[in-house]
Amino acid sequence: MVIVQRISRKEAKEFLAMFHYLGSVKGGSMCYGVFESDNSLKGVACFYDSELSRFALADGAPKNTASRYLAAITREFFTQNSSCMVLRSFADVFQGHTGTIYKAAGWKQVFSRRSIVLKSGEKSYSGKYCLERAFAEGVRSGELVASEKLCFELNRH
Repeated sequence: MVIVQRISRKEAKEFLAMFHYLGSVKGGSMCYGVFESDNSLKGVACFYDSELSRFALADGAPKNTASRYLAAITREFFTQNSSCMVLRSFADVFQGHTGTIYKAAGWKQVFSRRSIVLKSGEKSYSGKYCLERAFAEGVRSGELVASEKLCFELNRH
């Protein structure tokens, strides 16, 4: 049996540091944990406004776990946030994500967005101010690569 409940940003951040390639949580995020019957934290999802900004599972999850957890988390999110009519999330093709879990959980792809990513060592910088952020962190060289993000939406039923 899967239990979904709110968790602190601190708990989410610790989990994401181990199991998500970005390893961070946006300020003001609402975070949920997925617990199995043994009360162990197996997955984390963080929402910023009406966007699912982070989703990660512990290593070794069986097949179909991601879409099952995602469906349970979004049901709980909609229950606790009655004014939200649509959720949005992005799958980062650059990281090998194609949106399979979203599709399996009933989300619909609505558009894709291409951008440029600066890769420097193990770190990647993307978004409107990626070069400024990288420079501010002392990055002086790297590789610019093309990226694509797929946007998925889930409507409240």
